[in-house]
Amino acid sequence: MPVHDRAAGTKEDTSMAILRYTKIISTEDGASAFVDDELHLASQQVAESTPPMFVGNLASAGAMFLRSSAFDSGFHPAPRSQWVVVLRGSLEISVSNGSTRRFTAGDLFLIEDTSGQGHATTGVGEGLFLPVDSASGEGSR
Repeated sequence: MPVHDRAAGTKEDTSMAILRYTKIISTEDGASAFVDDELHLASQQVAESTPPMFVGNLASAGAMFLRSSAFDSGFHPAPRSQWVVVLRGSLEISVSNGSTRRFTAGDLFLIEDTSGQGHATTGVGEGLFLPVDSASGEGSR
């Protein structure tokens, strides 16, 4: 997902930026839904002799690589709260209200529908994605 300047349309603020991402949540009625959210990034130098970069914190408890040419599923809740980065291919995710979104290489999303009906996932093409268990159970801001 693209990084957007916080002060869009005004003088550019080079100290902060926003990374927009999608969250998949469980609703009170046991269904699932998409929620658009933001991760606030701050400019900082991460290593000596490098220019400042926009950095955000994703609380993490572990990561694994998943590669699949056929990652199709019925509706299921997530096993745990996970950030997912699509590295190659695409994933189409449907929630219980019938909405579907396609995530492609470079996209970041947070799966938090750990109860209820959950979501359905369809792999498009040879996929490679990186799920990262969320240590806090939700995105950091």
